[in-house]
Amino acid sequence: MRNYKIITNIKLSAIMLVFYFSAVGPHNAESKVYIDITSPSSRRLPVVIEDFRGDEDSRVSDIIRADLNFIGLFNLIGGKGEKADQSFWLSAGAEILIKGSVTDDGEILTIEAFLHDIVRGHRLVAKRYRGKKSDLRRIAHRFSNDAVKSLTGEDGIFETKIAFVSKKRGNKEIHIMDYDGKNQREITRNGTINLSPSWSPDRRRLLFTSFKKGKASLYLKELSTFREEPLIRSDNQNMGGAWSPDGKMVVFTISKNGDSDLFMVERSTRTLRRLTSGWGLDVSPSWSPDGKTIAFVSDRGGNPNVYFISVDGGNLRRKTFGGKYNTSPVWSPDGQWIAYSSLQKGGFRIYIMAADGSGNRQATFGPGNDEEPSWSPDGRFLAFTSTREGGKAIYITDLNGNIVSKLEGTGGEDMNPAWSPLD
Repeated sequence: MRNYKIITNIKLSAIMLVFYFSAVGPHNAESKVYIDITSPSSRRLPVVIEDFRGDEDSRVSDIIRADLNFIGLFNLIGGKGEKADQSFWLSAGAEILIKGSVTDDGEILTIEAFLHDIVRGHRLVAKRYRGKKSDLRRIAHRFSNDAVKSLTGEDGIFETKIAFVSKKRGNKEIHIMDYDGKNQREITRNGTINLSPSWSPDRRRLLFTSFKKGKASLYLKELSTFREEPLIRSDNQNMGGAWSPDGKMVVFTISKNGDSDLFMVERSTRTLRRLTSGWGLDVSPSWSPDGKTIAFVSDRGGNPNVYFISVDGGNLRRKTFGGKYNTSPVWSPDGQWIAYSSLQKGGFRIYIMAADGSGNRQATFGPGNDEEPSWSPDGRFLAFTSTREGGKAIYITDLNGNIVSKLEGTGGEDMNPAWSPLD
């Protein structure tokens, strides 16, 4: 008899509860890591995903297939429209089998999903989810995350979101979508210019720049209530904010009389402190994951380049020296790398360098301009804005320069992606 661990009353969204049971949890001390994602030579694990019973349109299984295919760790074989016993899939070369069922009683879906190691004869994951019909995609993404956790020991990114700017209505408004471009929703609708969305570490708020009152100002938006408030009240222009890793501070640019400097504000007290000084433009700040350093862009040396400064205002140093225009620096989640956009011969391209400035390498290739990079929370992908097919759209690349996908978008020009943290 299996010893199932039962966990109940886990909140997945405002309108959904998940109840699930697991035969072998991914944190089991004896569990096997099937894929070492840190190894560049790891082979793709052969996986078959059968259509779920009761899912006439194969929506659940198709979403799981798309999720697992996206991250490039698995070799998906057969499965769609096929059902067979485990010996057949073994002979076809599969090592992992995913199968399940969907039950619809009118308003509530019950989805059972199973992950089997068919080589060793072990069931690795067995879970039951209940939710409204509108939560089907979220449930499928949740199981994909559970599967990745079980097989790699690492968290999946399938429930993450991407905030971005869209010109669908002619002006620039902030939108949010799932990591794969689905479930788009508008966050601002003020008919002006809204830019530079930035997620709070807890994913509950977005910080963004808006011209809705005539000048650039920073606003905080509560995503659960849509309540909106200015970050600070100022007669100057303020823009381009970035959160500290603990969510207590925001670094941003204040522009006055043609000069732009970085300032930090403590959110609870609204205490303001200057970080940079001197004539010129200091913009596009990005906070290091350890909270000790700010990367930003400055033209104090002539052309715009990436600089670092400690949060106490000391240890200013320049980090980029090639290219005519270097901008939009962002730290990788582990703090080891900086991605940024650099104007080279032929246009802007995304580059990656180590945090000490070494190992600089090009990460995107092709026609048009590639700008505004944003890391996935697992550090394995970059979302960015590109004009490689004409108008601006959002693409995702792996760190080897292979385009993983072009996101569906809103139908207008889409740009300025900001990938959310994990839940």
